[in-house]
Amino acid sequence: MRGGSGISIPRDANRVPALYGVSSADGTTPIPIEVDPATGRILIGTNPWSAYFANAITSTVTVSSAKGAFGGYFLINLNSSPAYLQVFDTTGAVSLGSTAPTFVLPIPANSTAANGLAANLELADGVKISNGIKVAATTTPNGGSAVSTGLSGSIWYL
Repeated sequence: MRGGSGISIPRDANRVPALYGVSSADGTTPIPIEVDPATGRILIGTNPWSAYFANAITSTVTVSSAKGAFGGYFLINLNSSPAYLQVFDTTGAVSLGSTAPTFVLPIPANSTAANGLAANLELADGVKISNGIKVAATTTPNGGSAVSTGLSGSIWYL
């Protein structure tokens, strides 16, 4: 797609262009202003993800209370065993070990601040979330036991 000034503007087939603006920094760089058809949210620029900083996730925490998408994570697991990030598509109560997670992501063991190792996942279009995003870190994929040392890092969402 070409802007009115003849500048080529990239198009994302998963989003509907609403209009194009220019950055205030230089007044010439095109910035797409789009509507995400899945959520109806206005997206400005090329990185619509919000970041939730997770400081020692063990029990259930709310990442977002709105419908949208789970976009990925960068998490450190200091435990000597793998941890499992249970992701729930809900705004309601979660009972670990009883409430079935929407999906589960394994997080490898033995990350340290010194070695810089962490689990990293970015999903280009994300996983659609109909209600809200809650997560918990457990010792088994569908279990009710929280990890002894919580997972820390960032979770990306819309």
